[in-house]
Amino acid sequence: MRTLFTISILICTIGLFGQNQPVFTQYVFNNYALNPAVGGSFPCSDFKFGRRAQWDGLEGAPTTSFFTFNTAINRKFGYMKSFNGVGAMYIADEAGPYSNRALYFSYARHFHVNRTTLLSLGSFVGVRSYVYGGAGVITNTFDPIVNTTSSVLQMPEVHPGAWLYSKKFFAGLAVFNLYPFKLKSGGNAIGSPSNITPMVVATYGKIIKSKGYYYKFIPSTQLRFTPNASPSVDFNFLWEIQNKITFGASYRSMSSVAAMLQVKMLHRFKFGYSVGYGVGSISGLKPFSHEIMLSFQACKDVEALKEEHACP
Repeated sequence: MRTLFTISILICTIGLFGQNQPVFTQYVFNNYALNPAVGGSFPCSDFKFGRRAQWDGLEGAPTTSFFTFNTAINRKFGYMKSFNGVGAMYIADEAGPYSNRALYFSYARHFHVNRTTLLSLGSFVGVRSYVYGGAGVITNTFDPIVNTTSSVLQMPEVHPGAWLYSKKFFAGLAVFNLYPFKLKSGGNAIGSPSNITPMVVATYGKIIKSKGYYYKFIPSTQLRFTPNASPSVDFNFLWEIQNKITFGASYRSMSSVAAMLQVKMLHRFKFGYSVGYGVGSISGLKPFSHEIMLSFQACKDVEALKEEHACP
């Protein structure tokens, strides 16, 4: 019986797969973080800060902090010629003994498909540092893999994307970790072996305006897919009132439900908060996740913030 149990454990641990890119409930708030082609689609320079804490109350639970910036170059609103978008993103991820820091720069080119629809193609290019702090992991006996601290510097990372958008809809496709690689650098390695594989992110949403433009409804969905792992799908619904306050709800397949609130302040600032509840939470843990985002749009003219533009 003991032999059978041991064999079963070994079979179950032959291959393990996990998330290696950030996931946000409020992805509509900052689509740029998951698709570099979004950069430059705003009429103003756009700054965003945020933090996500998952599984509230669990020691070593995953947390993600980020900062993004993007702006358009030589864009003239209503002008039919193409224009450029540039930006940058910094992400810090923590999960138990694992942590990573990444800095990316992006470039995107926006083309007019017709007078109302634009297509942009772009890519993130940057560097990421992975760290595994095995020295803080407690085991009964020393394990040369589990109890070893390692760090790996991966460069360059390339994440291309495409974005199709107008005042009525948005759709995008991005590929993270276009070139799969092993967590190994020189004499250091994380795991035995550990590989980072590509992740595909597909997004689609509609912008439905009520008569008189008093309300705006934004239903959307996002699919994340990694080879050899089950896909994850988000269904999101936002209800915006006079471009000032937004209420929302979200469902992540077989994972969680969430409520969202976004408030616009002083024309240039927007604050977003979401709280999620795990559907299949681990026994004894608080199943809540919290996500906070703050944006600042730097326009020379405040009236530019009120203009109707192709919404990303």
